[in-house]
Amino acid sequence: MTRFLAAALLATCAPVALADSFEAAAPIAAVDIYPDGAILQRRAQLDLPAGAHEVTLTNLPPAWDMRTLGLEISAGARMTSLTLQTDAEDAAIRARLDAIKARLEALDRQLDQAAASAETTRAEFAMVERFMADPQLFAERQDATEFWAYLVARHGALQPLLTAAASKSNQLQVEKTSLQAQDQELRPQLAVWHIKIGLVVDSAGSLDLAATYYTPQASWQTSYDIALDTAPDAAQGQVTLVHNADIYQSTGEDWQGVSARLHSNRAQRPIYAPALFTWHVAPKGGEAKGGNARLDLSELTAADIAPAPLLGQATVSTSAYNAVYDLAQPLTLASTREETQKVLLEQAVAPAELWAQTTAEISDQATLMARVDSTLGVVGLPGAAKFYRDGSLIGQGHMAALVPGASVEIPFGIDPLIEIQRVLDADEAGDRGFIGRLNTLKRSAITTVTNNHPFAMPIRALEATPVPLHEDIELTVLRGSTAFDLEDVGGQKGVMAWTPEIAPGASLQLIYSYQLSWPDDMYIGL
Repeated sequence: MTRFLAAALLATCAPVALADSFEAAAPIAAVDIYPDGAILQRRAQLDLPAGAHEVTLTNLPPAWDMRTLGLEISAGARMTSLTLQTDAEDAAIRARLDAIKARLEALDRQLDQAAASAETTRAEFAMVERFMADPQLFAERQDATEFWAYLVARHGALQPLLTAAASKSNQLQVEKTSLQAQDQELRPQLAVWHIKIGLVVDSAGSLDLAATYYTPQASWQTSYDIALDTAPDAAQGQVTLVHNADIYQSTGEDWQGVSARLHSNRAQRPIYAPALFTWHVAPKGGEAKGGNARLDLSELTAADIAPAPLLGQATVSTSAYNAVYDLAQPLTLASTREETQKVLLEQAVAPAELWAQTTAEISDQATLMARVDSTLGVVGLPGAAKFYRDGSLIGQGHMAALVPGASVEIPFGIDPLIEIQRVLDADEAGDRGFIGRLNTLKRSAITTVTNNHPFAMPIRALEATPVPLHEDIELTVLRGSTAFDLEDVGGQKGVMAWTPEIAPGASLQLIYSYQLSWPDDMYIGL
């Protein structure tokens, strides 16, 4: 078949006298679906006599990018002209779209106003909290007692304002999202397009004609079903990873038995090369211009992964930069955002190492964690996930990219058989030194972890420690503290961890005591 790009054809074709006109239905035969759109292929089979003709592909929905139109025709014919026409718009749908547009513009204004108001309230709240956290800032005021009472009252008044502002913004955003979905649903129904193609046929016979184009009204995204089955007598288990593709389309026409492929890369990603700019270094308080431009390349693709066999309901092929899933069965999907077709891409089972993770500073509950090595055949892109534990659905969340062979830590909800108690000793404030006096603050926390499992349970107890950002601020870990096993967990400076294993029915105390000291004329936030 000969392929033509519509833009080039429109610029180069010469007029030819046409003998006959034909209309042809060109149903969707195949789709290539990307995370940000789809390329649709429509096919028509024509029986034409020799000579010059005009063929019209009818009733194309408007949800497509005409700049991406490509045409193919089998040997024995050539194209001479191309015209794109659209029917008159549906007046009722246009009125609804205009009303939605007006409401969306009003919502944007309200969201901007709400954001500005919330920012003002947050700034005042932060200032009040700063004064309340460090009364020395206003200790010399004659009305210090009255000012403290004002701060307490204002703090209590601002908290509900912040809550109300967040609730209002959320309501506006929910309405905006709903209207945007309605807009996408209605636009494909606004009008239909026709493609008129001038052809010169060398000899009578059957011809195949194909038209391809890009539409943003279809996409797919990754989702996971992740199930943990635990052993009854040990901190072990088995994790089942189910890698799915959720497909939706609202192009204005239903897909019936079309051949489909899923692509992991985006079709409309901006292409450019990052540049470096002059890096000026200026004294503190001076103006520093420029800086290095940074491009976020954090999104994983299926790089350097070997081809895999049949995966569930799709066959996958990979290159250095992309994975393409050929669906094993024809795809049928209605044109609505409410209907999503779920396709199983791959399922893998891997042994799991379990432990209970605690963050006693902020919660008295432990999280059951599982570490598994991904046995998927290709990279699984980030996506929504449903989590199951011992056959029961326990919640939903987000799953980071799954790289074959890489270790991943997965949370599986609260572990009710791990008890946590935390006791904070009263702060001890003081000062020391005769020349260059120093402020001091001593703090101590005792965390008790009890294992009620009938087997020994590994624990990862996280503790956030102060990280001085000035050379005159000194941190001293006091005698009696339990030594940490891990430092800077997850790359977070100052986040430490104990990793003991606690026998069944046993309890363990973890102690962290420290002293901070800083110059008498320095104020620090704690």
